[in-house]
Amino acid sequence: MREEGERTRGTIAGAVGAADVSRRESEQGVGHEAARALEELRERGDCVLVRSGYLDLSGRVWGCVVQGAGWSEVRLVSGGASGCEVVTLRMEASEVRAALGVP
Repeated sequence: MREEGERTRGTIAGAVGAADVSRRESEQGVGHEAARALEELRERGDCVLVRSGYLDLSGRVWGCVVQGAGWSEVRLVSGGASGCEVVTLRMEASEVRAALGVP
């Protein structure tokens, strides 16, 4: 029987499993948090915006993909009745390579 690490090694799930995930709640709306995310990334100056936009037709889920030297981030903002949740997945190239079993 294979262990969990063996089962996910070499798969996309294993690569995503290597990501650092952070979450936070906000009382602001999706549009406000999306603008805030883009401003934070612009101020960093060490990355490029690959893609961003709303992921649904109702404007309740927004996301972006950002790439820096040796790392990538996916940031998702999803709205609810009383604010929204911001989730960031940061993947380091070396950790993804290790998760995929690439030297």
